Amino acid sequence: AMKKALKTGKITGTVIDCWENEPDIDRELLQMADIATPHIAGYSADGKWTATKMSLENLNEFFELDVYPIKLMQLPQPNNPVIDLREVEPDHQLAYAVWQTYNPMMETMNLKA
Repeated sequence: AMKKALKTGKITGTVIDCWENEPDIDRELLQMADIATPHIAGYSADGKWTATKMSLENLNEFFELDVYPIKLMQLPQPNNPVIDLREVEPDHQLAYAVWQTYNPMMETMNLKA
């Protein structure tokens, strides 16, 4: 339905993160999407860190271990920990902050390649 709506001009743009039949996504629809990400709920540094920490905790509990690598004790810091919004118009601050943190266009290019 979405492909038809895009082809007929009923809708003029798409941002898609959740795909039918993942991981076998519709390549034609992917090419039509303006922004396309690979269902990234656990894709962020925070998500990966949390999943790794939880896995390690479960392994420790199951095997009665006490292994906690120092690197997992703290969440990794972002590349740019401070985003200065003083020069950004109030209506654009949220979008600016998001784009400073994560650029979905890079993910789109990688997914479409």
